[in-house]
Amino acid sequence: MKEEKNIYTTLTTKDLSIAYEAHKDQVDKSGLPYVFHPFHFAEQMNDEYTVCVALLHDVIGDSNYNPRFDKCRFS
Repeated sequence: MKEEKNIYTTLTTKDLSIAYEAHKDQVDKSGLPYVFHPFHFAEQMNDEYTVCVALLHDVIGDSNYNPRFDKCRFS
C-alpha cells in the first residue's frame, strides 16, 4: 500500500491560496481550470519545500499576481 503524505503545512496552505488567487480565472488549452496544473504538480512532491515550489512555479510568469500586495497580506 502506498504511504499517504501530508502536504498541508502552514506554509503550503498559504501557497495553495496564492496559487489559487493567481490562477483562479485562467483555463488551460483544453478548457480546464489552470490551477489544477500546479495543484497536480504539487501532489507529486515529497516535502514541504518542493510542494511550495510546485504550487508557485507559474505564479509570477503566467498571472497578474502582485507579490508586494500578497507579502503584506500573507505575512
